[in-house]
Amino acid sequence: MNEIEALRAQVGLERRHMAAVKNALAAVLASHPDESAAPFCARCCDYLLYIMRRFNAQDQAHVDTLLPRLPADAEADRRLLVDLGRTLELNRAALDALAKARASLGAGGPAADFFAACGRYVAFYDAELRTRAHGFYHLMEAHYRVAEWRKVSMVNADSILEERRLFAAAREAAPASAMIAP
Repeated sequence: MNEIEALRAQVGLERRHMAAVKNALAAVLASHPDESAAPFCARCCDYLLYIMRRFNAQDQAHVDTLLPRLPADAEADRRLLVDLGRTLELNRAALDALAKARASLGAGGPAADFFAACGRYVAFYDAELRTRAHGFYHLMEAHYRVAEWRKVSMVNADSILEERRLFAAAREAAPASAMIAP
C-alpha cells in the first residue's frame, strides 16, 4: 500500500466509524431515552464533534486547495466547490449548537435538552450532509499529489490515536440495543 492509499484508507475508516456512531446514537434517541442513556449519548456526541470538525476541516482544505487550481471554464466544478463551502458553513453552525448542548449537559443541564440537540444534529446530518454528493473526487485525482493528500487528509499519529480513543469510548458505552461495530 502506498502513502496515498494509506491516507485514503484511514479517512475511509473514520467515515465508516462516524456513520456507525451516528446510527447508534440515532437508534438510542429513537427509543425515547431516559437519563441513563446520557453517558452513551455524551460519548457519541464527543466522537461526532471531533470527527465532524475534522471532516469539515478536510473538506474546507479541499475547497481552498482546489478552487484556485480550476481553469476559468470549469464552472460546474466551481459551483460544486462553492456549494460544498456553503454546506461546511451550515455544518459548523450545527456543530456549534451541538457543542453548546454537550457543555450544558456536562454542567448539569437536563438530559432531555441534550437528547433534543443530538436529535437535531442527526436530522441535520441526514438531511443536509448525507444527501450531498459533492463528487469532487475527480478533481482530487487531477490536482493532488502525495503532498496535497497529506495536507488535506490531516491524518497523523495524533489524529489517529484521538479518533481511536473517542471511537472506543463510544463503543464501550453502547447499550446492547445500539451496538457499534468496529
